[in-house]
Amino acid sequence: MASPRYGIPTTAQRGTAHDALERMRGRRFIAFGNPGVGKSTLLNAFFGGTAAFTSGVSFGGGLTRGMQWRTTKQGIALCDTPGLADAAMYKECAAEISKALRQEEPFSFFFVVRLEAGRVVNEDATTMKAVLEALGQEVAYGVVFNKVSEKMLATMKETDKRKVELVLCNQLPCKPQGFCYLPALENLDCASVEAGGSYASLLAEAPLDLLVFMKTLRENRVNTSKVKAVESDNAKFQKEAAKMQEEADAQRREVAECLVRMMLMMAEHEKDTAAKAAEHEAELDALRRKAEEDRKEAERQEWLEYQRKKQASAEQQRRIKELEGQKLELNRCVASHGRRSSGSGCCIS
Repeated sequence: MASPRYGIPTTAQRGTAHDALERMRGRRFIAFGNPGVGKSTLLNAFFGGTAAFTSGVSFGGGLTRGMQWRTTKQGIALCDTPGLADAAMYKECAAEISKALRQEEPFSFFFVVRLEAGRVVNEDATTMKAVLEALGQEVAYGVVFNKVSEKMLATMKETDKRKVELVLCNQLPCKPQGFCYLPALENLDCASVEAGGSYASLLAEAPLDLLVFMKTLRENRVNTSKVKAVESDNAKFQKEAAKMQEEADAQRREVAECLVRMMLMMAEHEKDTAAKAAEHEAELDALRRKAEEDRKEAERQEWLEYQRKKQASAEQQRRIKELEGQKLELNRCVASHGRRSSGSGCCIS
C-alpha cells in the first residue's frame, strides 16, 4: 500500500500489497537503526497510522529505549530496537540489541539507514557492522535507505546505487540480501509522535516498495551460542566509526578511480568498435558496389543477347521472305513455260 505522500494506491497496488502482507503472515521481523532514521515511523505504518511504536522527532537522543514487539492484524510480528548512536543510552541500547539478536525463533531483519551526500551516514554503517559482528555467523538481511530526497532519487542512476552499495558492502562482515530505497516524507521534522499519544503516524499505510522488499527477506535461525554481546563502550564505537569513515573515503576514491578507468576502457572500446564498424561498413559498400556492377553487367549481357536474338530473327524472316520471293518467281517462270509447251503443265509446290 502507499500513503498519500506516495500517491493514492491503485487497485493493482493494493492487490500487490495485500498479497505481500498475506505472505508475511506469521513471520517475525526486527528493524535495526540509529535514532532519527525513521524505522519506528515505518513500523507504525503497519498499524494503520496508530502509534504502536514510539516515533517522531527527537532532540539529542533516540525515542526508542528498549526492544519492543508488536503484532499486526495480519499476524506479522514486528520488533523495534534502539540505536547505538544514542550516546546517553549507549550501554542500555547495546544490551537491548544483544537481547534482540538472541531470538530462539526464526526471524528476518533489516537495517534502516540514511544517505548523506550520496553516501551512507557513517554512524549507520558502524551500527550495522557492530550488530553483524555480534551475530558471529552468516545471516540474510536487508538494507532500507530511508528518507532519500526526491532530487537524489530522481538523479541516481543504477550505477550510482551500485557504487553506494559496493562501498557499504566492503565495510561489512557479510553482504546484505538486498536493498530498498524509500523517499523522504514531507513535514517529518514538524512531527512528534508518542506511543499511545494523540498524534498519528506520518504513514497511514506501509509503502508498497517496503512490503515487497520485506516479503523477499529470508528467515534466519540464529545459533544463539555464537551470538556475542554488542560492544557496549561508546568510545570504542566512536573510534570504530572514525576508522570506518576513513576506510569508506578510501573505498569511495578507489571506486571513483575504478569507474574512471572503466569509462576510459569503455571509450577506447567504443572507439575500436566504431573503427571496426566503419571498416565493416566500407567492406559492405564495396560488396554493394560490386553487386550493383554485376547486376548492371548481367542486364547489359541480357540486352545484348536479346539484340542478337532479335537480329537473328529478323535475318531469318528476311531470308524466308527472300526464299518465298524466289519461289514465286520460279512458279511464274514455270507457269509461263507451261503455256508455251504442248499442253503439259508443271508446277512447283
